[in-house]
Amino acid sequence: MHNTSENWDPLDIIEQTGIVTYEWTIATDIIQWSSNAVSVLQVESLTDIASGRQYTAVISPDAETSRVEVALELATQDKGDGQYFEIEYPLQPDDGFDAKPVWVEDTGRVFSDGKGMPARVVGTMRVVSARHEQQAAIERMSYFDSLTGILNKDRLTDLLDEDMRRVDREKGSGGFVLIGISHMDMINDMYGFEVGDEIVREAGRRIESVMRINDSLGRYAGTKLGVVLRDCTERELLIAGERFLGALRDEVIMTSAGPVSLTVNIGGVVYPCSLHNTRDVMGAAGEALSEARRSPVPCVSTYEPAPDIEVKRRQNAATALEIIDAMKAQRMRLAYQPIVSASTHRVAFHEALIRMIDSEGKIVEAGSFVGIASQLGLICMVDFCAMTLAVETLIENADAVLSLIVSNETAVDPEWLSCLATSVTENPDIAGRLIVEITESHAAQNLNESIQFVRTIQDLGCRVAIDDFGAGYTSFSNLKHLPVDIIKIDGMYVDDLVNCIENQVFIKSLLDLAKAFSMEVVVEWVSDDATAQLLKQWGVDYLQGSSFGSPIIAPPWQAKEKQPAVREARLKTQGLRNAGPLTNLA
Repeated sequence: MHNTSENWDPLDIIEQTGIVTYEWTIATDIIQWSSNAVSVLQVESLTDIASGRQYTAVISPDAETSRVEVALELATQDKGDGQYFEIEYPLQPDDGFDAKPVWVEDTGRVFSDGKGMPARVVGTMRVVSARHEQQAAIERMSYFDSLTGILNKDRLTDLLDEDMRRVDREKGSGGFVLIGISHMDMINDMYGFEVGDEIVREAGRRIESVMRINDSLGRYAGTKLGVVLRDCTERELLIAGERFLGALRDEVIMTSAGPVSLTVNIGGVVYPCSLHNTRDVMGAAGEALSEARRSPVPCVSTYEPAPDIEVKRRQNAATALEIIDAMKAQRMRLAYQPIVSASTHRVAFHEALIRMIDSEGKIVEAGSFVGIASQLGLICMVDFCAMTLAVETLIENADAVLSLIVSNETAVDPEWLSCLATSVTENPDIAGRLIVEITESHAAQNLNESIQFVRTIQDLGCRVAIDDFGAGYTSFSNLKHLPVDIIKIDGMYVDDLVNCIENQVFIKSLLDLAKAFSMEVVVEWVSDDATAQLLKQWGVDYLQGSSFGSPIIAPPWQAKEKQPAVREARLKTQGLRNAGPLTNLA
């Protein structure tokens, strides 16, 4: 049994937990409050909220919910036992309009007079300011860029879409501009990423200070800012662009590392035009920005449609639809190309290459659609699909060892990494049989992020390789910092290797460097015995190329019988299909 006080009073307990009770009699407009109302609702005295009219005066003007409207609406539905309601709204505290509002949750029942009019309201209130602030913070995160505090790309896209629809209804015009800060990679190298972040923040602040009040600024990507210009003609877009240029160009930006001068270009597009959706409008602004960057001096360029570009855009759009349809219909496949031991020519592992089966059943190689997928923001979905297929292959084939390349975009995508971690956790035996390849271009441009990515993959038990190594980037310096397991030397250095002294010197230098860091080496595009023999003599670990097999879709292993454990693992992988980015295609 529980001990209870002889004077146990439920209402007293309710008050002690910070809940206010009240009864509002509509005919007299009198509200009876519990004694804790003053302290909880932060008013001077009960006389200040003794009537419905007085209490309404305490509610903040920003409140979207009217208690009177709620009472009037619910009273018409009352059949005698009252109608339940639950609403939230802010109260304005006594210390002025600059003070933070007090958010309350108002819950109760409305009783009618039998004729459809409210007669009596009873209810409870509690303060929910903390919860409301938390919800507001979450909403801010979904709308605003965490670095600059301005709108993020998703919200900017929504506002552009809204304005394009407004323009279509009102037969007006609007514009969208992209503001690109050039040479930020040099600034990051010279001063560090923290200073680069300071510059992007200050650039956003300056643009915001010279914008019209109805325009919207957001961070489009990295060092690009976007502005939606409402009610804007092409002449007004050019004027606004010059104003933005001046704000960023005419005065140096003071940073923690000293003054920095910016090079800025702007590309814009005015709508309505031949472009009918936000993706195309943003793409057109990007094309105009690229044109502006070709100018010897910073400038503003506007989009001018060209017939050949329009044809190419329509072709790209058709390919994008084909990619999406193929992923939805599970018509994506992996092709497996053998990578062999240089000394024995026995298969050591296979590179898994994504392929698409088109609507006519034909195999489409990656080169025909991966570039377009990257341009149109679909590459992470393609990479997710490839990873899912690779995991399924490893689960079903105990002898399979796969190398899977990921795009630059996927290498910084936490969702892809999370799904891979889930797969490895659920199927721990596959980790040692998976190699994840990143491109050297990504490693060179995003060294810190690449180092973190490599370590995370290795912590899962997988190996990491750098693809296309030596293809024109700062290979030697990067290799010192990146703790990868394998480097894949770009096939361009294999061309006429037996006779080309320059290529021989380059490959030997990379080999010496890789061996110094205990890394294994794959050489790509090996197509003749003489080249293979030469690379073997130099100590190359693995060879890949037409001499040892082209990519084939048919798995080169004997698949396991579908034992219960294998079926269960496959179902878990299928669950990843439903949990990952592919669900966005539904």
